[in-house]
Amino acid sequence: MNQIKKVYELLEAAKALIDTPEKWTQKDFAKKADGKSTTWQVHNQPVCFCTLGALYNTISKQLKNPPELVSLTHKAERILTDVILELFPTSDRIKDPLEINTRKIVNFNDSHTHQEVMAVWDHAIFYARNKDI
Repeated sequence: MNQIKKVYELLEAAKALIDTPEKWTQKDFAKKADGKSTTWQVHNQPVCFCTLGALYNTISKQLKNPPELVSLTHKAERILTDVILELFPTSDRIKDPLEINTRKIVNFNDSHTHQEVMAVWDHAIFYARNKDI
């Protein structure tokens, strides 16, 4: 994997981990091949992820410059949250403006279809690519 330097690169790489329903999960960060819940860390050998699990698994493979990668991750979380609120403004589970970005992302992932989740990823990638971030 090439070194990720832009938010859109992080989003594209993470989306690839969940781009089919079989590679995506809800209610857990990740699952193993046997269907048991696990964490997103590579050493746990996850085979499917939720939105945040995919994002964190992708960034964990890149930890050559942690401060920069943390910044990219926070920007990606912000973009995903903004897209969720734009595309699904009436989603009951994410309306609280004080709710942190990660909670909004988790709630959205766990309460929407794979198709809706992919739409959020596609819009987020489009936005980040157009802004070259």
